[in-house]
Amino acid sequence: MVVQILKLRPYGDEMIMRVIEFLYRWFFAIMAFASLVLMALAAGGFTPQGSWKHSTTAYFLMALFFTLAFFAEKLLDRALRRSRATTPAEKAELLLARTTEIVVWRTQRLSLDDAFQILRQGDDVLAQYPNSYFRETAAERDLEFRKWFEFAYTSDAELWYYDSGKESWELMGGECGFALFSRDKFLDVWVLLEN
Repeated sequence: MVVQILKLRPYGDEMIMRVIEFLYRWFFAIMAFASLVLMALAAGGFTPQGSWKHSTTAYFLMALFFTLAFFAEKLLDRALRRSRATTPAEKAELLLARTTEIVVWRTQRLSLDDAFQILRQGDDVLAQYPNSYFRETAAERDLEFRKWFEFAYTSDAELWYYDSGKESWELMGGECGFALFSRDKFLDVWVLLEN
């Protein structure tokens, strides 16, 4: 069973990954704040005299740059997410094209609780799949999966975990996630990871 394979790591490793994830998502904001602190220190005379490190203008420009970079990154991320959205007709075509491979890759039927356990053991999932990463935070993954499931689920649907297999991951073509089937008819897919 997938859930049994994915054992939780010690708390320390999970904490380190959360810190790295936080720094990754908020790097520009942190740098902007640090620049403002340094600007205040320079204005108060707490920095070396006679160098750029004493220039409040330099720190102000740094803070401005990092603030703009922070908002630009967020706007770009939002625009990219919107550009990846598909129309219902395009989605139907994509699902039809993927039916055979998803059927072949099915590994285990899951309850909804099993699926959420897998989602919340993100670091352990990553450990199994080389060269893969999550774009979203754990909370965002949880919310997106919940929305997808509520939208795609029908009363007779079965939730399955799928995995393209070890060889595909080694060749940088791996994918795993969740799929919904109704009487062996492929309904929809939610990709958890790919590399």
